[in-house]
Amino acid sequence: MSPYKRGNRWWGRVDGERVPLGEDVTTKAQAVVREAELKVRAQRQAHGLEPLTRNPEKHTVASLVSWRLARIAKTKSGTEVKRTMKKHVVGAFAALPLEQVTTAAVNVWLDERQAAAELADATCNRLRAYLSAAFTDAIGRGLYIGENPVRATEKRDEDRKAPEPLPADLVEVLIENAPNAQWRRIFTLAAFTGMRRSEIKRLRWRDVDADRGVITVRATKASRDRIVPMHDRVRAVVDEMKRGQGIVIDRKSFDHSAVVVRNALARAGVDVDESACFKALRSAWASRWVDCGAPPHLVDWVGWGPKHNSVMERHYLTYPVGTLHAEMKKLSWPSSTAATVLPFPAAQKEGA
Repeated sequence: MSPYKRGNRWWGRVDGERVPLGEDVTTKAQAVVREAELKVRAQRQAHGLEPLTRNPEKHTVASLVSWRLARIAKTKSGTEVKRTMKKHVVGAFAALPLEQVTTAAVNVWLDERQAAAELADATCNRLRAYLSAAFTDAIGRGLYIGENPVRATEKRDEDRKAPEPLPADLVEVLIENAPNAQWRRIFTLAAFTGMRRSEIKRLRWRDVDADRGVITVRATKASRDRIVPMHDRVRAVVDEMKRGQGIVIDRKSFDHSAVVVRNALARAGVDVDESACFKALRSAWASRWVDCGAPPHLVDWVGWGPKHNSVMERHYLTYPVGTLHAEMKKLSWPSSTAATVLPFPAAQKEGA
């Protein structure tokens, strides 16, 4: 069988096995030459004339990770992956040649990093997924020949308990006790738009349409753009800021968001525990807007975008801006007087 093209890559057969011919191969003539070279190398290795290797580029785990990070540098998750992998791909494991990386070695590395850095199971699973993606990418591009050693490792059991929604009585308390004006803006945006922290972090001025009174949320978690109407409180936040060309809120402001939330509530005398986090604002927003009279399907449309399982909603459904504004005006949070300040639910249960 001659070399064949699948997608953008050329593949051949060496000793009966399908192998990638390398991402530098772009024509059939090049593919034929590369396949022949690989067959000759396989024959020489079989007769002991050339050392057998599954790692022709002599990559180590560290160099493989660097190669993978360079490939995904411009993607949405590239920054997070780089920060995590640079921090944890260290020591003897980082120096291992790829042909010496076994499932057992990966498990030992994950166990050591979890113990040394006190990583949560979810973080270990992310490390595992990032490394597995690097090996898969390398195999597909001919940098590594063999099975992905990470796939046989088992995922850690994660505690996927959803965070408690922030009680409505505490939202204005949180905003008022923010450590600075920047965090007050962030909390206000979350409380009156339902946007995720990552969405506020990536929000650009070009997506804030003050004339129409809407915010376009792009590159969401569900990879769908959506329209969010601007509440009067959001308009006030936008008006007090100096409009620019790039990011609305400096990304450095978002560090340690869960700690900022807990400290702000603690300053108001609210008993909180580790379950208090920024995500609680998003859950509170959806619940409160429905409680204030907004139709649940509209809250779902604004907060999550058109559903995957509806062709009509995915391709055609839109709402007039006037309708969105009318419904958004219904949203309000209880006054943050001392009489309405309640303990955070998780802390209340713990003390019961």
